[in-house]
Amino acid sequence: MKKLLLLFSILFFSAALFSQEKNRVNIGMDMYLFKMVYPKVIPRNASTTGQWGRKDSLYGLPGEWSYTFTDGKLEWCLWDIYIDSLTNDNFRKCLAATKALIKKYTADYGKPLEYNIADTTFRDPYVEHHWGYDVIYAKWKTDKIKFKIEFTFMGGKGEYHFLVKMGFFDKDYPYWD
Repeated sequence: MKKLLLLFSILFFSAALFSQEKNRVNIGMDMYLFKMVYPKVIPRNASTTGQWGRKDSLYGLPGEWSYTFTDGKLEWCLWDIYIDSLTNDNFRKCLAATKALIKKYTADYGKPLEYNIADTTFRDPYVEHHWGYDVIYAKWKTDKIKFKIEFTFMGGKGEYHFLVKMGFFDKDYPYWD
């Protein structure tokens, strides 16, 4: 009977988790439920406060997710990739992936709260010096979460990177820009 009750509880919580949200992981979710979705991310006997990650490719970009837990609850998560090979092809891949992510999340969550296409032109910093620039970003806020998707050409002091990232936070989280 206990096994049946445990199985029913797991199925119930899993169904609730997957049916209520469009994503498999939700800000504020319990660490135990997170481990059901990604059993290998958090080490066994880990503290209830910490940060763990996993590799994941999104739209052809091989990035990594970072999950931050506080007192057993998912406080925020981030997917990102830094690309150091500054080519027009890599710039176009980052731009296409960012646009695809924005399109997907717009379909799931509606029009972004903010949407900005800044500079979608690849400018080789070794040919035309610059300090980096914003390429494109979008922000959403719902009654539960806020999140941002962005592509930035980072630069300064001779170091340059393409950065594509998505950050998901509680709706009241103060630091999300």
